[in-house]
Amino acid sequence: MVLFYPCDQWLGYCLNIHFVYPQMSILKYLGTSKHKLFAVVLSFSTFRTTPNSSVELHSQEEEVVIALGSNVGDRLHNFKEALKLMKNSGINITRHACLYETAPTYVTDQPRFINSAVRAVTKLGPHELLSMLKRIEKNLGRTNAIMYGPRLIDLDILFYAIDSDTVAAWHSFSGHSGGLSELWEDLGSESLIGEEGMYRVIPVANGLLDWSQRTSVMGILNVTPDSFIDGGNFLSVESAVSQVRLMISEGADMIDIGAQSTRPMAIALEAVSNGAHLINDVSGGQLDCNMFKVMADLDVPYVAMHMRGDSSTMQNSENLKYDNVCKEISSQLYSRVREAEMSGIPAWRIIIDPGIGFSKKTEHNLEIL
Repeated sequence: MVLFYPCDQWLGYCLNIHFVYPQMSILKYLGTSKHKLFAVVLSFSTFRTTPNSSVELHSQEEEVVIALGSNVGDRLHNFKEALKLMKNSGINITRHACLYETAPTYVTDQPRFINSAVRAVTKLGPHELLSMLKRIEKNLGRTNAIMYGPRLIDLDILFYAIDSDTVAAWHSFSGHSGGLSELWEDLGSESLIGEEGMYRVIPVANGLLDWSQRTSVMGILNVTPDSFIDGGNFLSVESAVSQVRLMISEGADMIDIGAQSTRPMAIALEAVSNGAHLINDVSGGQLDCNMFKVMADLDVPYVAMHMRGDSSTMQNSENLKYDNVCKEISSQLYSRVREAEMSGIPAWRIIIDPGIGFSKKTEHNLEIL
């Protein structure tokens, strides 16, 4: 049995506040709550930096939050190129939010937007950071357009840490067990997810999968002779294709082709180059030290499953010891997701799987469910 979750649904850690509406309205709510957050919000229309101005650098790295939006061309490609240029410009990304598709506001006769946000650290001062983001927009092809109109890329500074108190306040929000989305609701505000044309999505194939619409069914096709479920049954092309057609006719939305190799990285590369739309890694990157690095460049969703040991040791007594199975799975998956993010895989492309049946007893599987 396979259970997939968007990465923050299980871990509760993704940055889930959506900033498609004017930023100040959101900070107004935070600012008037009992937990006050002080931040610098810079609007592209209110600050100007001359080309000859001196570079504004801080001796220490400051925490920032930057929003991304796009509704022109290949929107995800625009995000990827923007993140790459940010990294090359001294903006070191540490966390990614989830990905949202939203209806346009004010000017409604235009394509839908995708939106997200990233946390980062930088030695750039606030004005220099703003200037850098404007240059990145220009380098990617953004031109002056009507306010609230279509844009190839939109980069906004949502948060810039001013002092240690600001950083402490920010960490108190981001450390909330339910993530900022739950905290946002605790402060008396309503979540916009699923409302007003806003949906959390994950890019799959050439489209965006909306998790909220319905549960997707995955059919498993094992093509190795040693599978403990159906090993050897579908080794020929004819039998494999026949089984896939059967599963599709029975309602499968996607097919997981089960394969194993001493070189799983090679499998991932070959699978994607031959048309695979998603990589399901049963080890969560633990059996291949290069997996995260490879996945960062493949532009397909990455499933990180929880498992201890490998296929030959996962059910031994040591790997079946848990004091609190859900808590320990969450902690171990969290560390894998963090490493995946730091390797360049955005959270909006990460799916987690608690690994029912892998390094678990029956009672563990039931507790996870």
